[in-house]
Amino acid sequence: MYNICYAFVPVGAPEDYMGFFFEYMKLSLPWIVMFTAVWIPARVLYITGRRKRTGAVAPRTVRETATHEAFLWLFGVSLTVILSQTLTVDGSPSFFVPKLRTDGEYLNLIPLRSLRRLKNTGTAAESRFFMVNILGNIAVFVPLGAFFAAAFGRKIPGTALFCAAVSLAVELAQLFMPRAADIDDIILNTAGGVAGAALCAAVRAAMAGIRKKRGTEVEEKDEGEGGGAQIG
Repeated sequence: MYNICYAFVPVGAPEDYMGFFFEYMKLSLPWIVMFTAVWIPARVLYITGRRKRTGAVAPRTVRETATHEAFLWLFGVSLTVILSQTLTVDGSPSFFVPKLRTDGEYLNLIPLRSLRRLKNTGTAAESRFFMVNILGNIAVFVPLGAFFAAAFGRKIPGTALFCAAVSLAVELAQLFMPRAADIDDIILNTAGGVAGAALCAAVRAAMAGIRKKRGTEVEEKDEGEGGGAQIG
């Protein structure tokens, strides 16, 4: 599970999920800044070099190109946030331990086992942690799924596979770290990625419907103006 939850849901504290979110993002902010500082010049050099090599401009309008680049950046930010908080401890780099941590405290390979254990704890603090853990594991992958689907034009199955692969890689890395590796995290993370992809698909469908409606209105207007000219 995400160890960061323990720091932000102390015993006796009121439920403050927005506070947890802001603390999470505060720890992620330096990593986002570093990613952006590398991403922008690297992307500019890549696009400039590609145009020089091919002598052609990508078959997109300026608005489409800007939108695509924005989605690529947001995808990178989403991935950076996840990696910065799952491969670090309290936002700082975590050094790998010399051997695998495979005991029951650090490794769970039984689906839903950890969730059932948390659900049956009974105390208010543990119940809060249960909710934060579930919602956090899902929510953190929603942007990743949405922006991956938007940036690369992937549908839900492909996005789900990508998010599951990212989560699996993180859990495997955590076997060598002072963190816990849990198959339940992969399940929740993938669910979050699917939710993000579904949200992206819904927005695409809505935008397509709006464009279709506008196109129909323009055609009807042109036909009306043309008919009036012929009659006169």
